[in-house]
Amino acid sequence: MDEVKYRLLVENSSDSFWAIDENYKLTSFNNSFFESSKLFYGVSPFIGMSVMDFLNSNNKTNWLPLYNRVLKGEFFSEEIIEHTLGLQLCFDVSFNPITVNSVICGAAIFSKDITARKNIEQQLEYKVNELNTFVYKATHDLRSPLVSVIGLVQLVKQETALSEIQNYIDMIGQSVQKMDHLLIDLVKIVNVSQGQLAKDKIDFVWIVDEVLDSLAFRPEFSKIIFRKHYNVDIDYYGDSGLMNSILQNIIDNAIKYKKKEDEPEPMIIIAIDVDASQVKIGITDNGIGIQEGLVEKVFDMFYRATSASDGTGLGLYIVKTAVEKMGGKINLSSVYDKGTSVSIVIPNFSSI
Repeated sequence: MDEVKYRLLVENSSDSFWAIDENYKLTSFNNSFFESSKLFYGVSPFIGMSVMDFLNSNNKTNWLPLYNRVLKGEFFSEEIIEHTLGLQLCFDVSFNPITVNSVICGAAIFSKDITARKNIEQQLEYKVNELNTFVYKATHDLRSPLVSVIGLVQLVKQETALSEIQNYIDMIGQSVQKMDHLLIDLVKIVNVSQGQLAKDKIDFVWIVDEVLDSLAFRPEFSKIIFRKHYNVDIDYYGDSGLMNSILQNIIDNAIKYKKKEDEPEPMIIIAIDVDASQVKIGITDNGIGIQEGLVEKVFDMFYRATSASDGTGLGLYIVKTAVEKMGGKINLSSVYDKGTSVSIVIPNFSSI
């Protein structure tokens, strides 16, 4: 009876089980192994079939040494990665020799899908590294202007010339302003990460106009040509605060990093397309662009892709965090000295 229960348990398990003899031929397997074999290798296995017959050359290179180890009497487990349908899946595979009268006559193999666990572990590791970076950089970037202020205060105390005192006060103001900008961005990160999502009806035309009005003080703003393309006849619902932050940061970057010369004329194209399921946002400029090899780093915390940046290095990190908070995806492409294009897709909360 116990053997019958065990067989039923193995047969109905979501984990794969298969057994082979000393010639790599299948002697037993459960339904999960059968379905996995069809999925990964396009083969319907049968008793007596060699497991080597449905492996390609790469898989044979990976699996043959493992089968040989277990058939020599070694008990062990391995994490094995498989690729199918564009996905990377991870399995914890246990190899167990089968012996009869102290003679090895085969092996039993159990495979458990641990993809979800590995993804969580990777996300946790990423968050831990991110937190360490956050603490270190925030402390460093806050302390630097604070040290400058302390030094400047000491100089002010020793100075008698009013012109020099005014100069020191201006420098103190600049250092304090840097600290203020950093603190504001740090608060934004916390609000984006920890805040509850709102479900507001969003007027993209109004938000873009508000963003541009707030950035009109930027140097040579009046020289920039703005092209706006809207397809927003369908109502879109999302978090208006996060959406404002996304558009503010990206458009601000496009303005800030325009070319110094007037050829070609600085241009920023803003395209917003709403349908029942999502909004697509595209913002393209013909500015200074980003050097090859640096594009993949621009969303990292505190990263500045150019020495021309006078910001905190948190703007695009905030954007990416906000987009992902709303279940969306962001992609940035850039050609150095030609311009940058940012594309964003975010679900329409009305469809959720």
